[in-house]
Amino acid sequence: MAPKFPLPPDFFQCPALTAAETARYLHWADDLAIDVVRNVDLSIRPVISHLKIFKGYNPASPPGGYLYMGVMDVFATIDEVVDLFRSDSPMHAKQYTQRFGRDLLDMAHLYALAAPSDEDSKMVAVTWRAYKKPVPGVTMKRDACLLECHRDFDVNGRRGRVCAIKSIQVASCPDMETELGLVRMTNYGSGHVFVESDRPGYLQLSFLLHGNVARGSRVENFVGNVLKRKDQLTDKAVTRRCRSVTNIDVWLRENRAARSPSMPEHMWIPPSSRHSCFHCLKGFGAFGRKTNCPKCGHVVCGNCIFKWKVSPSESIQVCSKCSLAVPRGPKALPSARSHPQSDVMSTAAWSCVSGYAKSEDMSRYSDTEVGYLVRF
Repeated sequence: MAPKFPLPPDFFQCPALTAAETARYLHWADDLAIDVVRNVDLSIRPVISHLKIFKGYNPASPPGGYLYMGVMDVFATIDEVVDLFRSDSPMHAKQYTQRFGRDLLDMAHLYALAAPSDEDSKMVAVTWRAYKKPVPGVTMKRDACLLECHRDFDVNGRRGRVCAIKSIQVASCPDMETELGLVRMTNYGSGHVFVESDRPGYLQLSFLLHGNVARGSRVENFVGNVLKRKDQLTDKAVTRRCRSVTNIDVWLRENRAARSPSMPEHMWIPPSSRHSCFHCLKGFGAFGRKTNCPKCGHVVCGNCIFKWKVSPSESIQVCSKCSLAVPRGPKALPSARSHPQSDVMSTAAWSCVSGYAKSEDMSRYSDTEVGYLVRF
């Protein structure tokens, strides 16, 4: 009988950790955060409103490993990033799962090692995640037992935030391929790295994916070993995950729209008094739709106002200026609800992915010292 997800809440039996085990995991979490920050190339500068995806190669990784990095700018502060990744309350946990869990079948918190507080936003936990098939019809479902660390850092005087994960072996979370049909994958250290940008108000976001999908189904192995298409399968699955990072810009704007105060309705500009959109200045004409933005009260057209999900069960319409979104064409949603195309380029550290990169196009990024001073 096929297993049903999500698993029961009491599926994992996790005995209390000893003081020595807790201290060891916390030490590993600090090392993980440092490794992920050092593995991203902060010298790469993203193009405004574009995501660039790079493919690298780490000679220290076991055979079958992959290394990808997506880079883009987002309009945000570090404090907004901290709030976006929160999962320490029922409401935040539900919103976090809805946003970041689109590729997940299930997720369980096994151990909470460091909880965020008003004084220290650091978070360390051990979690289990079950993933949907990366390429439906070809690949198998995966799972991973992960050490997770969120914490601040400083790089050359610029404030940063890292949200990192790495595979870890825990007795209460063994390999469950026989029981649940999940292939245990290995994560060598992945995550999101946010650093204050040279552009005022913006953060440079680097999304690192470094892992190994391990063995798979007979179809998957046939495609990989016989047809020699394993790299293409990996490129397809991992670059899709890299492109999903563009949603972070949308989620940050949703949170901002939820936090900003609304103008009392009696102060709104009467729609009948306006004949053109406040933002794009396009005339409404006889049949144009006029809408008041609840944040600023101005009258705008349908191309300059967007619906934002401000809670798991509520959405509101906010104009492009108040949500800090830049419309691109009629009815285009801001930023990257539709994924922007990656630019093709290469650096001394990384090779940019466009379609499927060949092995000879990869660079050994470990041969180049980035030269950034990181303080935790």
